[in-house]
Amino acid sequence: CVKDELAKVGLNPVYEAEFNPGERDFRVLLMKMAETKPDVLVAQGFTPEIGILLRQKQQMGIKTFDTSLEMLDFVNDKELSEGKFMVSGAAETPAYIERFKKVFPKAKVTYSGYFYDSLSLIVDSFEKNSSGTNAQRAAWIANAKDYPSSVGEGRLTVDKNHVVWTKASYYVMRNSEMKQTTLEEILKNQ
Repeated sequence: CVKDELAKVGLNPVYEAEFNPGERDFRVLLMKMAETKPDVLVAQGFTPEIGILLRQKQQMGIKTFDTSLEMLDFVNDKELSEGKFMVSGAAETPAYIERFKKVFPKAKVTYSGYFYDSLSLIVDSFEKNSSGTNAQRAAWIANAKDYPSSVGEGRLTVDKNHVVWTKASYYVMRNSEMKQTTLEEILKNQ
């Protein structure tokens, strides 16, 4: 949960709200948020809602440091997300991108590394447990630690809840394109 992770580093949300898919009017939510004088707006949602929320926030003159967990690159009005950053799943490694482009020169690489890693885990579970049961193969995958990955820093780990972890990547919108950056660069420029 995002709230738990924020608490670990001493950050506490001052306002929290939910909205339904298809929501078109965020003004009441934004007014209530503005009353708490937040330093940061972390918007979690999809498009078109994120774009509508950012437009209404801009129209209301609310100034905060805005970020999102993915999706800023899908906002139709790129001006709304210009200069904003987002945390996304780990980007594909340069070595993976090079291999991918040789095989699929016209295809987009984005998120293909996750599929490749998932497939690799399944294939390896069969190769390492060729005479084993499906339950043994599933256990092998569930215990993957420091496994070679095509994303992030090139390693992944499966935790006790069967969540696959890789290092996240940071992006900033520049000239209507997502550019990979570092957390240090983001903090320096805000």
